[in-house]
Amino acid sequence: MRVLSSLLCLSLALSLTLSCYQPGTPGGSGAGGGTWPGADDDDSSPVDDDDTSPAPDDDDSALPMDDDDDDSALLGDDDDSAAESITLAPPSACPCGFGQICVAGFCQFVTTFAVGLLEAANSGDAEIPSAMACFWNPAYIGSVVVNEDNCQVRVLPTQEPPEALLEQHGGTVTVSGGQTDPLAFTHSGPSGCMASNTTAGVTDLFEQGDVLEFVGSGGVNLPAFSVTLVAPGPIQGSPGSVTPGNPVTVAWNGSGADFVEVTLATEDSDSGYAYAASCRFSDSGAASFPAEITAFLPEQHQGFEVAIARSEVEHLEYPDLGLVIEVVAQTSWTSEVGGEGL
Repeated sequence: MRVLSSLLCLSLALSLTLSCYQPGTPGGSGAGGGTWPGADDDDSSPVDDDDTSPAPDDDDSALPMDDDDDDSALLGDDDDSAAESITLAPPSACPCGFGQICVAGFCQFVTTFAVGLLEAANSGDAEIPSAMACFWNPAYIGSVVVNEDNCQVRVLPTQEPPEALLEQHGGTVTVSGGQTDPLAFTHSGPSGCMASNTTAGVTDLFEQGDVLEFVGSGGVNLPAFSVTLVAPGPIQGSPGSVTPGNPVTVAWNGSGADFVEVTLATEDSDSGYAYAASCRFSDSGAASFPAEITAFLPEQHQGFEVAIARSEVEHLEYPDLGLVIEVVAQTSWTSEVGGEGL
């Protein structure tokens, strides 16, 4: 569950495509376009499986988009055991989201420094930090296989996933205006994250309306910066049950932040891959998670963890440095829910 927790932490802490990770195959690659492995079953041209039938069929008798003459093959599959073909998410158009810079009109994931004050309520997961300042690996945050409107689906292998964090030097970052004033981050933290003068598990880092000023001194791998955010109010939610392929209704209290992000996280019981589907909504108190996105979640799972996060975010791009700085003030609420298809 370490990767599942990290995926959920990533979505919570940083509020969300060039590198993709594919169920059934360790690692992954590609800058968009293409299909999952399993579209071909011999050495002939891609998608088709012999030299005589028209693509994407595999012989002259099979039905269109089928792979053989039996009734058990999945649509667009190449035999009875391979997974259904899935199109990888193309690079999204600018303006860019978390961890991305705009290059020639398209968004690309790059090394990302994220600093945030994160109040996680009702969460039993000790891995969700209260305060963090870390360098994130683009190979990890770019594990997006679906990118549609304001929604994304990330898939990562639980065995030998890419490193989530990079060990780089960012100088010091201080935050004033909160309940710990000043809150100080230094470069001496482990695994790419700076150490801070907060106690692990402390959640009251700010109160709604606090004016939080983030100031970075600059370091070997980080330019100096200064950002001011107004702290959002607390949030609690009420998610409906989760069934892959069906919409999920979600409600929450309060309103007024930049956005609310809802994340559905689970693990495929068969492949062991970790899935996290996230959508950003206006902070209006309720939303519906689209069926087109939940359709990419695994049918075989052990339930879902639902996270609802209210965020104020400043996104700073440095194309010449291949770097993004994300500054976040966030409150969140998490809950475990069941779902059909277990």
